[in-house]
Amino acid sequence: MKSFGGYNFFLAGLALYWGEGSKTGRAVRVSNADPHVIIFMLNWFRYAWGVKDSRFSLHILINEVHKSRIKEVKSYWSRLTRIPKKQFQKTTFIKAKNKKVYKNFKDHYGTLAINVRKNFPSEIHHQIMGLIEKMGEEGANFKPA
Repeated sequence: MKSFGGYNFFLAGLALYWGEGSKTGRAVRVSNADPHVIIFMLNWFRYAWGVKDSRFSLHILINEVHKSRIKEVKSYWSRLTRIPKKQFQKTTFIKAKNKKVYKNFKDHYGTLAINVRKNFPSEIHHQIMGLIEKMGEEGANFKPA
């Protein structure tokens, strides 16, 4: 297999958006807890769509039992994404009772939502949705050689 670049990178991002991205309205948004997915999608928006870092707004969703760690959590996501904390929205604390005590409590950083802001989203959203529709048609009609 050749290097993972260009077209392969674009298709992988499109497939990830299909699974993890917002498909309703005109919002361009991806949510995930996996830092690799978050970095991949930020790079996909940057390089495939020309989105500038100033257009990103990030939103943390995390269980309220982590409320005392929120500065650490926000710092983690800011360092990882290289997006300043001022571009983070107010954190959403999820009220769910944990039935289990996890050993990796201090290693949990919640789910991060990447939002593309301003006038840009509807333009990108329509293009992404058209490409996803085409991928779905191609997949449904796929016949191995």
